[in-house]
Amino acid sequence: MSCWTFDLTGGLGPLALVSVSPMYYYLGLAALVAAMIWSGIVAYRSWEEAHEEFDPATKEELLDAFRQARIEGELNEEEYAKIRMRLEQDE
Repeated sequence: MSCWTFDLTGGLGPLALVSVSPMYYYLGLAALVAAMIWSGIVAYRSWEEAHEEFDPATKEELLDAFRQARIEGELNEEEYAKIRMRLEQDE
């Protein structure tokens, strides 16, 4: 079984050679490639989510939300009537 050697000192100081088995080299390379692919997928999904366009709420949806607020006591009848009139005027 042959081993590859790499000089990690960059020519500075005494020679320190590290012997790496080809099996560990390819295992590390495969892990690096897998990590790069995974990070690419995560980055693409994040980009899609950041650029996702939302549909604006329809007038019926807004009116339903305000109706629910009136039922729960967050709006009184006068406020609800003003909101309903304003939404109906925009049509």
